[in-house]
Amino acid sequence: MSLIHRSDIQAYRSSDSSFQPARLDKATNTIQTIDYAHHEIHAGSHFFYTDYDSDVDTASPKYYRITTPDTEKWGHMIFVLYSEGVGTWQLFENPTVNAAGTAATVFNSNRNSATTATIVVAYDPTSTADGTLLKTWRTGSGTTAPTRIGSENRSDNEIILKQNEDYFLKFTPDSDNSKTKVELEWYEHTDIA
Repeated sequence: MSLIHRSDIQAYRSSDSSFQPARLDKATNTIQTIDYAHHEIHAGSHFFYTDYDSDVDTASPKYYRITTPDTEKWGHMIFVLYSEGVGTWQLFENPTVNAAGTAATVFNSNRNSATTATIVVAYDPTSTADGTLLKTWRTGSGTTAPTRIGSENRSDNEIILKQNEDYFLKFTPDSDNSKTKVELEWYEHTDIA
């Protein structure tokens, strides 16, 4: 997309033969832009899920299952992960799911939108094999002030999930009675050919 100047109107090229006027903020007379993920919130295609567990033990790690549909509407996801006790978060692709877990409630970031997510999130699934390890994060400080790892910059931390796939997000604490919080944020988008 490029800006052009035609007569006294600033416009951008939206296709080979089509131009759209650039919109101005009425209060400041400046061109307003937002990044794509923010646009997806406005469009009703951005979703989130959060969960907190106050007692995760070494012998029973905390698991979340993320399941993508068999469509070309792909999930562009970021993970924001916290723990009070020191531990390891891991993201696995293609686990062998034994029990699907409990379906979680996912919310649309645009609370005025009735669009529902196509990605399914569940907590406390089980597996006979965790799958292919994609990513590992360490969190926690062993103090009462929780630490987190997560996404400060979407372009550096976003993962586009594979269609028709299961993922396991797993937290294993270094010691018992760890507290954890997870935030999953994503938008669902079909690539434009």
